[in-house]
Amino acid sequence: MPADPKEILNRFHDASFLREFIGASNTAVTAEMNQTRIASEVLLAKTIADAMAEHARALQDSASASDKHARSLTRATWALVFATVALVLLTAAQWWRLITADIGVARRRSAAQPSAPGGGEEHAAPERHDVDSRR
Repeated sequence: MPADPKEILNRFHDASFLREFIGASNTAVTAEMNQTRIASEVLLAKTIADAMAEHARALQDSASASDKHARSLTRATWALVFATVALVLLTAAQWWRLITADIGVARRRSAAQPSAPGGGEEHAAPERHDVDSRR
């Protein structure tokens, strides 16, 4: 019978070892009581070991599912970034087109409209006076 607790725990899945282990627990106290206690502890240890192994598998499954979803969320985030950049560029291009079109229309209007006598001076371009022309 091994005295090392780790070795005992590693051999709990071996049925012949368990029979030997429980049989060796027969002491002078009360044989049936001691044997029942040892059998109960062995069953508890096996149940805990199996539950921990199942829990470890569940954690691994959960982690792999989480990784899968994290990858898809990363892709979706990058898609949103690219869509946002594209929308910003399109909006900037539309504003640029609008601004340059308005400037062109204003220039054409001012060039096409002669200044009206008596009331159009406020819309006419200001006259430039050079220093030499004032003499």
